[in-house]
Amino acid sequence: MGMAYLPAAQRALDVITPVAIYRQIGRRPSQVYVNDAMGDATPDKKAQHRLSDRVYWKTEAKPGEQIQDRRGGVLLVTATGECYPIALAEPTPLTTETAFSHADLAIKADQAEAERLIVAGSLVEATPRRPKHPPSRPPDRLFADDHPVVVDKLPKGAKLEAENVGY
Repeated sequence: MGMAYLPAAQRALDVITPVAIYRQIGRRPSQVYVNDAMGDATPDKKAQHRLSDRVYWKTEAKPGEQIQDRRGGVLLVTATGECYPIALAEPTPLTTETAFSHADLAIKADQAEAERLIVAGSLVEATPRRPKHPPSRPPDRLFADDHPVVVDKLPKGAKLEAENVGY
């Protein structure tokens, strides 16, 4: 089967020294509730929907890997050609004020972190490498409400890819 369409990289950065990255390992219920009109609601009968926070594992990108900024997010392309979505900036939980702008704020934070890492000499502009496989889909494991948004250690039983993706 051919590789699924992957938009061209808008920017590629080779990893020169190890850098912190955040890889999604699941989600948890957020503290943000909305009504059917997607307006702010309190956790009662009027709150038909509870939004989710993504849960991340803090790990690192190593020399020989490449960070690519693509439409839709940031990917790490490993030395073996595998790729998966990551965040460069430390993720934050949703708030009532940021619930509907959270993705844009995360993109801007990733871009600012990339610039900081370039100035620090940890990343360098490069020609994009073509991944050998489509990006893995993040797992959808549901964690408890009080689970941290970022963990330093992969929780027991946590998977790094969704199961039954259907490629």
